[in-house]
Amino acid sequence: MIRKTGLIPLGCLILLAACGRQAKNAGEGGGGESGAPPVVNVKVDSLITGVAEDALLATGRTDVLKKEKVASPVAGKLLAIKVAEGATVKPGEVVAVVRTRESESALEGAQALQREARSDAEKREAQHALELALATQSTLSLRAKQGGVVANRLVQEGEQIAESESLLTILDLSTLDFRAEVPIAGIGRILVGQEASITLQGLPGTAFPARVAAILPQVQSTSQSLPVRMRFTDPGAGKGESAGAVATRKLLKADMSGEARIILSRRADALLAPKPALLRNDETGEYTLAIVGEDSVAHILKVKPGAAQGDRVEVSGEGLHPGLKVVVQGQYGLADSTRVMPVP
Repeated sequence: MIRKTGLIPLGCLILLAACGRQAKNAGEGGGGESGAPPVVNVKVDSLITGVAEDALLATGRTDVLKKEKVASPVAGKLLAIKVAEGATVKPGEVVAVVRTRESESALEGAQALQREARSDAEKREAQHALELALATQSTLSLRAKQGGVVANRLVQEGEQIAESESLLTILDLSTLDFRAEVPIAGIGRILVGQEASITLQGLPGTAFPARVAAILPQVQSTSQSLPVRMRFTDPGAGKGESAGAVATRKLLKADMSGEARIILSRRADALLAPKPALLRNDETGEYTLAIVGEDSVAHILKVKPGAAQGDRVEVSGEGLHPGLKVVVQGQYGLADSTRVMPVP
């Protein structure tokens, strides 16, 4: 019994030693794979060169410089309005006819005599008075001083009008421009002649080219903004502008709300990164890009963002160049020097 009890521990020791050798061999053979750093799947895009523009945005509305309010120089009765709203008129065209108050009073008196006449003599006298009033009546034809489109009619035929009362408004749409309200903080950067593009609420998806024509001298006290006038330009002059572009421009009307994008500066060879590639540290305010080299290792670089251009943004910083791969998906929490695998 004593020998048998002594052999059991010896067998156990042999078994444990054999297991230890197997574990050591397994560790030497497979430790390299289990200790390798992980590979992170990411989506990448490239830096490109393109045009970058610094711009200032300002809201406003279209306005017409040349407006004519056709008014009657005398009091009287409006006999006729020759034009309808929306009609095109030429300079010198008759747009309304007015009979003076004196002539209107004479006619009304003669007509009253006719209504009250009873005898043949009274009737002859009343008829003579009516014929005399008609023969000597004074009427005035009002003519348009400028050509344009009738924007509105303020009175109707047959109404009594006062002296200097406005009858209708004519707009010269060839003088249509855009009046933008530029925030006072940006007025020092606005110059006459700067390019702009204007988008209007009634015509979404269309940007109309324009230029700064005038900077008004007085700031609006309530909004603390400065009115700036912009003239629409003709992008097709000498270039065979398409019929569609011409038709679209004809849709421009007065008092259309919109937004002007005024170009302050332009760089033709700016380095542009996809917007999703740019990360901002909310604590420091710094921006970074995760770039990927030929060794498929990602490195985090600090960059300075510039003007936004559609789905890209201008960037500058050390080590950046056109064609450099940057991570656009999967870069959140990505550590520097992490091995990555670009995926579609």
